[in-house]
Amino acid sequence: MLPAPGFHHLHLNSVDPDAAIDFYARQFPTSARASWGGLPALASPNDVLVLFTRVATPPATSPQTAIWHFGWHVTDTRARLESYESRPDVRLLPLYTTEEGGSVFHPAERFNHVHLYQEEPFCAQLWYQTHLSAPVFRGRASATPVTESTCKVPRGSERSWPALEREGMFRSPTAAVVFGDVALPWYMRQGDRPLVSTRGHLYDHIALSVADLDAWVAKLRSEGVRFLEKPYELGDSRAVMIEGPSREALELVEVA
Repeated sequence: MLPAPGFHHLHLNSVDPDAAIDFYARQFPTSARASWGGLPALASPNDVLVLFTRVATPPATSPQTAIWHFGWHVTDTRARLESYESRPDVRLLPLYTTEEGGSVFHPAERFNHVHLYQEEPFCAQLWYQTHLSAPVFRGRASATPVTESTCKVPRGSERSWPALEREGMFRSPTAAVVFGDVALPWYMRQGDRPLVSTRGHLYDHIALSVADLDAWVAKLRSEGVRFLEKPYELGDSRAVMIEGPSREALELVEVA
């Protein structure tokens, strides 16, 4: 059995990567400008990267893809909130606590997670366990073992708060996996429309690091995983692109 990959990077499309990197570096002083594979990047202190591809027009943010947002952690939330409130280039999004509009704010730092939506949360968790050897994130395991015949669970009927949307959000069912120290938690999609491919959107894909790309390609092909791109050169390394259970693009990058 191949060891679970590590988390390598989140890949964004941007009309101005330099400006985006400068913005994040100002807000998160433990991060720094970098480059990887010939692409501009933001480096987090836990060896996680945010890579950028320059695009001519603003990338799509709808319809909804599987990738919802990415998160950072700070050691002193109150102090950081005060700092953000004084910065004209920062827009703080309310974290709603009721449908009437009550809210709190929730800033974050050090690259910590990529929050997703999935068509079937427990089926997605099983997919990541089966194909990518992903450990289940602590506290997000099902009460009973998940199988192909039991993983489909209806979305809960009630919305709850806190939420980034005033109308609240559906939180049941929920599941998650983790690669290294970066979690991939998710909820079931919030709307009625199927999730679309992440390629070409603001959040283009998630990249995972592996030691033996050829072995992973052989494993994934034998398991019938969908390949979006055959193995290709990526800087001084090689990579391959596959598709996750809710059309999220996943890049496997060979790292010695």
